Amino acid sequence: PPLSHLPLPSSTNNPLAPGSPGDVDIKIRSEVEAPFRAVRLVLFGFFAASASVGAVIALTQVLGAALGGDTGKITLADAGQSLGIDLACAGGFAFLLKRDLDARTKQMARLGREAALGALRVRLANGRRSRLASLRGFARPVLVAGTRAQVDAAMAAAEPHRDALLERGVMVVPAAVLGEGEASDGDRPDAGDLRWRAAVMDAPAWRAWFVEQAASVGTERGLFVGLRIDGRVRASGVGVPPWATFVAQLPPTDGVFSGFLDGMDGKVGER
Repeated sequence: PPLSHLPLPSSTNNPLAPGSPGDVDIKIRSEVEAPFRAVRLVLFGFFAASASVGAVIALTQVLGAALGGDTGKITLADAGQSLGIDLACAGGFAFLLKRDLDARTKQMARLGREAALGALRVRLANGRRSRLASLRGFARPVLVAGTRAQVDAAMAAAEPHRDALLERGVMVVPAAVLGEGEASDGDRPDAGDLRWRAAVMDAPAWRAWFVEQAASVGTERGLFVGLRIDGRVRASGVGVPPWATFVAQLPPTDGVFSGFLDGMDGKVGER
């Protein structure tokens, strides 16, 4: 099952606190992904409130007509029809408002998870230390977490597809942060792995992120998370990553169509 529906990890030093740079970045990305949602929320809220007021007025007219009061020339049938229309409009706009609010909640939670993941640090083969978010636009990281044996097995499974994955900008980040033999900050990729592999830094932070993401699915088989070139999560699950599927789905990052196909990393689902 996908990990993306799980809650955002908490931290005493939360880089996503209101007003922080991470929080501002989340809001900006939210607006970019759904530029008209704020307008829709205002309009749907206004229309729902207006229809609700109209329904209250129509209800008083219905009661007045039913009791034989002075309701002008409005008949009971007309008042009932107005009440039905107002109630239908109020319900419809309330439904649309709730749907957009739920979508925004899911979107903000997803962006928050991705921002928290992007704040984790890696070490490249050239010795450079970088946040995972700094790889946006340059690589499609695939994070492989588990015990040392699970991570080694996943890396071995990726080796036959290495050249094809490199052509597609895939950079593997093996994170042996679960169980015994976990990664340490001293781990460093080989010099020839600059585009292929990065090592995790601050292993406890990586372990905390994966453990909290996998709270409901467990970590017995290991975990993987594949990112788009723009840093969004496109695939996640348990066990060994489906390397052959990644090769089939992802377009090359070099060649004639480089740039034109950079964003075609697959659908980002609800999270």
